[in-house]
Amino acid sequence: MRSSKCTLTTLSWVRLNYIKLINAGGGESRPSYCKGHKKRRIVMRTVNWGIIGLGLISRDFMIPEMLHSDICKITALGSRSKIADDYLPEAKHLTYDELFEDPDVEAVYIAVPNALHAELAIKAMKHGKHVLCEKPMACTKEEGELMAAV
Repeated sequence: MRSSKCTLTTLSWVRLNYIKLINAGGGESRPSYCKGHKKRRIVMRTVNWGIIGLGLISRDFMIPEMLHSDICKITALGSRSKIADDYLPEAKHLTYDELFEDPDVEAVYIAVPNALHAELAIKAMKHGKHVLCEKPMACTKEEGELMAAV
């Protein structure tokens, strides 16, 4: 069952280190320990991702790292261009709205033009998806506040 509270995160240019950090500490077979706790095991499970936007950033940076990850599975791609038809044939190729409604998608990575970040992030969160959004998170303070309020 999905949590009623969604997570909204924005990325900076350290996106590769973010996924590499997850890979280093994650995976069902590798235990990870919190500093300061007595050998408390953290179990990380695979998260099913939907990717919105197949531009340079997502194709050259984020998707390759997710494919290499033990805890990321790309289950759906949402794109307005025809590139999605030839890219990752094992993933579903959906419209943005179909991707938000897909019960297999738990989290959405948004890598579209900046002006669309707020609109798509809000739609995703209203459908119960966690969101990882390219920077800037929003174009205006008001958009950012709307996103944080969902």
